[in-house]
Amino acid sequence: MLRGQAVQLSAAQRQRIMATRQATNPLYLTILLEYLACTSVAADAAAPADPENVDRLITHYLKAPDALSLYSKVIERLEGTYGQSIMRDILTSLYVARSGLSEAELQDVRGGSLALIFCLQGH
Repeated sequence: MLRGQAVQLSAAQRQRIMATRQATNPLYLTILLEYLACTSVAADAAAPADPENVDRLITHYLKAPDALSLYSKVIERLEGTYGQSIMRDILTSLYVARSGLSEAELQDVRGGSLALIFCLQGH
């Protein structure tokens, strides 16, 4: 279970992830697992994630050779879901914020999308 959310990785999925070179990087592994958790929550917090969809996501994101490439893939996916202008506003706000952004500030920038805020907070 990822952070108590709806994604439950199977033994085979965990093994697939851990067998990669990228899994030796704690940042890469954190990004991947947090994004898998928030993807499930964004889709439907009440229902378990579709294992086939989780497999596709794992395959897609494991193609990123390093953490920077993985971040790029995640941002592209968030732009596709929420729109480039919203993501630009959020990333710009994060860039200029000295101490990050509070949940209320994220809601102001985004307009209150709890699913996106959840993903950006890394819960």
